[in-house]
Amino acid sequence: MRNEYKRSDIFLCSNQAHAKFGKRVSAYHVLKVKNCYPNGCVYFYWRCKKLNKGEPCPRGYKHVGRKCFGCKEFYDVKITNHLRVAVSEGEWERFQQDLAEFEDWLQEVRGKTLSINGRIDAVKPHLIRNGLGERGLRLRGF
Repeated sequence: MRNEYKRSDIFLCSNQAHAKFGKRVSAYHVLKVKNCYPNGCVYFYWRCKKLNKGEPCPRGYKHVGRKCFGCKEFYDVKITNHLRVAVSEGEWERFQQDLAEFEDWLQEVRGKTLSINGRIDAVKPHLIRNGLGERGLRLRGF
């Protein structure tokens, strides 16, 4: 069974944060985390009239943040990003069917104890040297 939520070839997002990924986002991010299909995502960008002009903030801050909401210089910009389906109509319908099959399979195995056989090829711990001489190694996560 293939996890259809990992597919990143289905949706394209116009958000500038996704530009470094080629505007491709995973189906899980779109359908489960943000719930932005089909209506899009809404973001609010906080701005300050004074800081935008290079003038000092009346409250002494260097960045716009959550403490700026009551200031008269504060304003926010509402941005709505709309997703685009990057595949053909037939591929989209097949994706929806495969996703429904995966969801059904996931409901069947969720909460059950399963026996899985396999062989471990290697164990590679993540060691970090912290500069304390011979005792300067530690295993990440412990």
